[in-house]
Amino acid sequence: MSHAERSPLRRWIGRVLLLAFFCLAGWLAWRQARTVDWSEVLATLRDYRATTLALAFALAAASYLLYGCFDLLSRSYVGARVSRGRALLIGAVSYAFNLNIGSIVGGAGFRLRLYSRLGVEQGQIAAMIAFSIVTNWIGYLLVAGTVFAIGGVAFPEGWKAGDGAMRVIGAVMVAASLGYAALCRFSPRREFSFRGRTFRLPSCGMALRQVLLGASNWLVLSAVVFVLLGQQVTYATALAVVCVASIAGALAHIPGGLGVIEGVFVAMLGWSIGTGTILAAVLAYRAVYYLVPLMVAGVLFLVLELLARRSTASAPATAARPAPDTGR
Repeated sequence: MSHAERSPLRRWIGRVLLLAFFCLAGWLAWRQARTVDWSEVLATLRDYRATTLALAFALAAASYLLYGCFDLLSRSYVGARVSRGRALLIGAVSYAFNLNIGSIVGGAGFRLRLYSRLGVEQGQIAAMIAFSIVTNWIGYLLVAGTVFAIGGVAFPEGWKAGDGAMRVIGAVMVAASLGYAALCRFSPRREFSFRGRTFRLPSCGMALRQVLLGASNWLVLSAVVFVLLGQQVTYATALAVVCVASIAGALAHIPGGLGVIEGVFVAMLGWSIGTGTILAAVLAYRAVYYLVPLMVAGVLFLVLELLARRSTASAPATAARPAPDTGR
């Protein structure tokens, strides 16, 4: 088969795959929306003061902005030819879909689609995805580890026997987070292979920026919960609950952590401030941090698709390629 005969076939296959991608993403988002009692969501939000909701939405926006910065940093890491604004938007949009419909379609699938439309190589995209995942969980290790290591979190009575173990686990988590930065600084070996792909260690400075960005996002995310709980618990307690609920939701492999997050919040806080109050706060948290950003992300995704189509058509030659950060 000649190249001329293959090109239409490839275009046809590409369109079919794109349609399948949109159908899958749309079905997952629709299935997620069906599980929500929207009347209850609206009723819960109406019970909050406008200033409380405004602060919660502002913190949520700051969290999404911080997560978008993960992609800004990963862009520099791989040297991708993508503008700063486009990388920031792609990171934030992917985060919303990641939270609501899972990491495979959300965190990875949408990045793969959007970055490939901008001419970024698949190997670079894979490295960017891995870099963002590391940024998120390295920050998590530092924040959650610190909270558990210092103790003083008001766990339910039945959990008291585990306080000592939690302190040890927390110290190990903090050590792992800081150990990553030390590895990037002192390791003579700069490349590692995993499942057939080679990953390069960033510089120590970039690794520290990863830790800072990741930790900052978890701190701001927890502030959203703290505000929606009406400051009935300490910020440290809200932070601890968010950390436990997030890891439980990730391990459960349920999009949005449906049921899991609610269960953790009730188990850890229901005994002190009441189950009804907790469920109302979690419902508001889902609306503020999951559902509204998902709607916004859907619009932004279409905007990014349109911009990518125009960029492809005009084929601009003015984009500057940032140099990869390979220094130590």
